[in-house]
Amino acid sequence: MIDIDMIEESVPYWAHMSGLNRLVDRLHGSWFRLGWTVIGLASLVYIISSFIGWGSESEDWIGRASSYCEMAHSGIMREPVNTLSNLAYIAVGMFFLYTADRMPKKGPNPFSRRGLAAPTYGMTAILLGIGSFAMHGTSTAISGMLDWSGMLLWIAFPVFYNLSRWFNWNENRLIATFLITVTLLLLIDFAFDSADFSDLGAGDSQIAATVGMGALYRHILWSSAIGMLIIFELGLHTAGRITNLGVRIALVGAAPSLLLVISAGAMPVLLIIVQCLTFVAAATVLCSSSTPNFQRSLSPWLPIGVGAFISGLIIWQFGLQGTAKCNPDTFFQYHAGWHLLTAITVFSLGRYFQTEVELTGESE
Repeated sequence: MIDIDMIEESVPYWAHMSGLNRLVDRLHGSWFRLGWTVIGLASLVYIISSFIGWGSESEDWIGRASSYCEMAHSGIMREPVNTLSNLAYIAVGMFFLYTADRMPKKGPNPFSRRGLAAPTYGMTAILLGIGSFAMHGTSTAISGMLDWSGMLLWIAFPVFYNLSRWFNWNENRLIATFLITVTLLLLIDFAFDSADFSDLGAGDSQIAATVGMGALYRHILWSSAIGMLIIFELGLHTAGRITNLGVRIALVGAAPSLLLVISAGAMPVLLIIVQCLTFVAAATVLCSSSTPNFQRSLSPWLPIGVGAFISGLIIWQFGLQGTAKCNPDTFFQYHAGWHLLTAITVFSLGRYFQTEVELTGESE
């Protein structure tokens, strides 16, 4: 008689895994090196492109204040301060890759155990830094697309991660849904005439008139992602504390809507209304569904991350060309401050996710 147990013991443990799980298992311990590889390849492309030349579009900026205030220079970086400040994102991403290599097989949450959550988050932070580095360093249209792609990758991942935790997806579904959705969103972006993202919220009617469909599309994606993050966290932290469903829905839906109205600037009123209604609908679905059986610690990482992001948004407005605070010739650049503050947000959000623990009681 065939001994099934003996057969199973003779099969390597990784043979029982899915293809993605086998890949993750093999990559464990190599994430940090993979991060250096990505950085090295990006650096090589950047240096080679600088010798080839970035074209007249980039060269025309030399000697003028860029859209983000700093005086554009010749040489290997058009905006040295705004460019180098993006190393903060890369450092944060490398931190998460370094810690991912040392995570155990079992842990209290996906961000604290071996898997794809922490390394994917780390990679999005690195790509965010690389894209923004390229944009400020070269002042070209293609680098602007790289910058936006990095922004979308980073802001989208926490949204899909929260979806996976709320609706109990496995990591395979999380990563597949995240990558497919972001790829489609970026492909749609090519269909639009993408205006400078810095135009959004400027408040000047003449500037607002120049905002194209591309900028509107990006504004919708960026503000919707932030709104959904607010909805997820308020939905989680109000569960069990606010028992009246209507009050809870109103609170969870109103918070992102209020932030949208305050920061919308010159965006069309109809668009603002539609987004607010979308936030309320999302809050209704979320609050009416079963609350996940886990909790996250509010202190200290969430307030640090939110505070740094709000501070960065304020500084962002000072760092635009033509504003009273703009001084193109100084080493102190407000937009570089935006990079450093939001790098703190990227770090804090990842650490906040690591505070998640399972509850012992039944989910609500």
